[in-house]
Amino acid sequence: MKIKFFRPFFVLGMGIMFLTSLFVEIPGIEIAIAVFTALALISYLPYLSRVPLTVVIILNMTAVIFYIIGGTIDDVIDGLLMNTAVLMIFIFVPLLAIPITSPRYLKDITGLLKSSFKNTKQSYNALKLGTFSIGSVLNVGTLPILFYLTDTDQFKDHKVMRMAALNRGFALAFAWSPYFISIAVILSYFDVQWISIAAYGLTLAVVSLIGEWFLFNDNKYPEIPESPPVYYSKRRIVELGVIMLFMTGLVIALDILSGFSIVNIIPIVALVLFVVWSVAIGGVEKMVNGLKSYTQERIPKMGNE
Repeated sequence: MKIKFFRPFFVLGMGIMFLTSLFVEIPGIEIAIAVFTALALISYLPYLSRVPLTVVIILNMTAVIFYIIGGTIDDVIDGLLMNTAVLMIFIFVPLLAIPITSPRYLKDITGLLKSSFKNTKQSYNALKLGTFSIGSVLNVGTLPILFYLTDTDQFKDHKVMRMAALNRGFALAFAWSPYFISIAVILSYFDVQWISIAAYGLTLAVVSLIGEWFLFNDNKYPEIPESPPVYYSKRRIVELGVIMLFMTGLVIALDILSGFSIVNIIPIVALVLFVVWSVAIGGVEKMVNGLKSYTQERIPKMGNE
């Protein structure tokens, strides 16, 4: 396997330096972060598809024109640092996919899916609600994680239904999730605590879920054949749910009690929980193997982010 080095190195270098700068004052670290951000941007250009590549080129050409007209090097650094905090969510939150998709939970989630749903309508609603719930915790990693978890024989003939459920559930996550990128940016820039608008978001999400259930209550897909019950550990399913609820609650508590912005809290909590969780369920070796996959597969596939 060809080792991918430069893109993971620049991205992780930028991310680690940024998180370090939140706790330790290091002279010149902002310049270093800006340099790594620029190098990461350049390293991804050859791998972008046509539309994002065109957008990036136009934006950077515009930035160069502004710089020539009357900009300074400080303006360039400020521009590169402007949305670095948001990038941290894209970089570090997907680390949680490593413990979630580990054999400890994967077998039980598959067993739950096979044993619990008798028709496509039940499966659709469960997937939609599951995507909405997990999306509230994992955000950018939700769709690929659940797509992988539901890649079973039961859903083999229902690909359209599965994708519709995943997309609809994820589309609703923005309504209340403190992890959702757009909400996090707004709360960060305007110094608003998520908890102060949570009631409105939760109400909107519940109304949307109930409304869609009535509007799309017809069965458009063939029935899923009944399969014999499959053993799965309910304790581990509950354990997974409790961990995700704990993580969400921790982020909300830190948003209220600490002086950090929510876009800074999210990647810190994700990184710490990933290390503790991965070591607890699989040991250091499993965590290292997960990080190898993360650096060689997940990060190199980033592009639009």
